[in-house]
Amino acid sequence: MQTVQQQLQALYVTWQEPTSREYFPVGRLVGGLAPDQPNYEFCYLFGVKRAQQAGFQLFPSFPDANRAYRSTELFPMFQNRVMSSSRPEYRRYVTNLALNPDTDDPLTILMRSGGGRTTDSIEIFEVPRLRLEVYPYCVHFLAHGLGSLPTESLARIARLQPDERLRIDDCQHSAGRPALALMTEDGIAVGNIPSYLVGDAINLQNWCQIVECFAARVNPPNEPIQQRLLCRLVASCWPPEFRPYSGEDYQPIPADATNLSHWSQWPQG
Repeated sequence: MQTVQQQLQALYVTWQEPTSREYFPVGRLVGGLAPDQPNYEFCYLFGVKRAQQAGFQLFPSFPDANRAYRSTELFPMFQNRVMSSSRPEYRRYVTNLALNPDTDDPLTILMRSGGGRTTDSIEIFEVPRLRLEVYPYCVHFLAHGLGSLPTESLARIARLQPDERLRIDDCQHSAGRPALALMTEDGIAVGNIPSYLVGDAINLQNWCQIVECFAARVNPPNEPIQQRLLCRLVASCWPPEFRPYSGEDYQPIPADATNLSHWSQWPQG
């Protein structure tokens, strides 16, 4: 695998099976492969094999699961999932993601927005990387499960304050898998941590003294419900053995795909 040392951005692409609602990691997009131009790479992950058994079909833009696709420009499939800056609602849209509409790039917008469309079952989220800051682990996500919440919960979401702390509670997924609910300090359910993030969140809870979630941005009721609540999950440690999304499903299929293993390594010396 090719190892790149300069600053990169990376995100995972997941597919949700419509009946079971299970998420399958199917691909990975990396940006910033060269310091002087915005090079991009897309490759499939081993999780695509399970997804295909559940009915997923390879993206028409990327028909070969064994190939690492590279381009000097963002692939149209992903560019089409970012709102054009020429649209009148663009600034409001990006601000709703707790981003600066004057400075943020397409990959960051994809990470925060989830890149979803009403016509498909794709969700995109960021690949966490070790940060040499107060909280070595920090990731943003859109709260899941808001569509099944009672009116009381939706009203409480609307009253959330920026950086209000959300309690993380264990709960049971309908399919028997571990799940983590988000609760306000006054005991109102406001959504769930996405299932693809649950495993890492539980591991960090076992290792770190502090694992907390906050409301990063609350968007008004007229915005799509899947983008109503943007959250920030932080942890006070990044254990030496911790590797986000380390399961086989998240490993690239092509042998020459960019190696991001250094993202989880503390600097030497």
